[in-house]
Amino acid sequence: MSGNEIKSSNEIKVHSEIEYTRADGQSVHSDLCPRNCNHDGLLHEEYKAHIHAALDEWLSKSNGSGYFYIASHHYHISHSQK
Repeated sequence: MSGNEIKSSNEIKVHSEIEYTRADGQSVHSDLCPRNCNHDGLLHEEYKAHIHAALDEWLSKSNGSGYFYIASHHYHISHSQK
């Protein structure tokens, strides 16, 4: 497949994570990928609710530390970017 061809949605892989430091100094990290990291999993209502809850957690508890992201499997935050 050339770089210009669009993959079908069941071939697109995604990665999602949450990471932050709590007020007590404890580190929190969770991988939040949909089943098999499949893009189609992003469309399931249960997954949407799970991701929204994780975002609410990050907004409420992170004090701006760490990150919350959903991205193509090819994009990954390295430790040097955190």
